[in-house]
Amino acid sequence: MSCAIVDAPGKEPGLAADPLVGTACDEAAPCEGEELCCSGVCVDPTTDSANCGACSITCLGACVAGACGCAAPASSGGPAVAISAGAWHTCARRSDGSVACWGDNSLGQLGDGTGAEQLTPVSVLAIP
Repeated sequence: MSCAIVDAPGKEPGLAADPLVGTACDEAAPCEGEELCCSGVCVDPTTDSANCGACSITCLGACVAGACGCAAPASSGGPAVAISAGAWHTCARRSDGSVACWGDNSLGQLGDGTGAEQLTPVSVLAIP
């Protein structure tokens, strides 16, 4: 299984919110509670994988508590037990204590020793 951010504002468009799901919204008819108005539809940014954490942040896999994430395969450190997201990247702590990250890596924020964007989880080289 792999998971990754596949769309984000300012990047090439991917999946859009499904206009047939959710309640229609606009400035005159805002969403209720913590829901966001994305592409004219109210969505829950904590679980909507087409608008994970914010409008147009699309995950391939689950949106967990507003962050793109999924369980890492057991062969690579076990399932994720905690997930944290930056503006354009996500990291997961695995059950064995190792960490894997994916997403934008232009500043080396994934900790894999490269500056290359990673669409699937890569292991962090060293945890201080």
